[in-house]
Amino acid sequence: MPEDDREPWTQYADRFDVEWHSEDQPVRLWLTAGRGVDDELLVPETMWHRLRLIGKAYSLHLLPLVDGSTDPVLLSGEQARILAAEVEFVSVASDDGGLIAVAELVFLIAGRAVRGGDAALGIEFP
Repeated sequence: MPEDDREPWTQYADRFDVEWHSEDQPVRLWLTAGRGVDDELLVPETMWHRLRLIGKAYSLHLLPLVDGSTDPVLLSGEQARILAAEVEFVSVASDDGGLIAVAELVFLIAGRAVRGGDAALGIEFP
């Protein structure tokens, strides 16, 4: 019997916090035509793989393919639109607050690539 009244699974609850992943190597997302501070996003590698693997579990098309095996990856505006839709789906399918926060940021930068005309979305792995 546990010493306190907490549910046994709560020993892993810190995984929901993006700060728990702060020591991870970052996956870098950037707009190729960008020049501002909002044109780059650093995602902890374990959070990126969580997004990717949930995408794979739901048989999504693009997200599971961006696995770090090819570095860097440049997505066209149409591919960025697909990525945005897939990460939005993952955030709706999840109850993980940290993952949802990361998915929202990825959604925003991918959306900027869609609206950016000539801008591609780059993804670079550690």
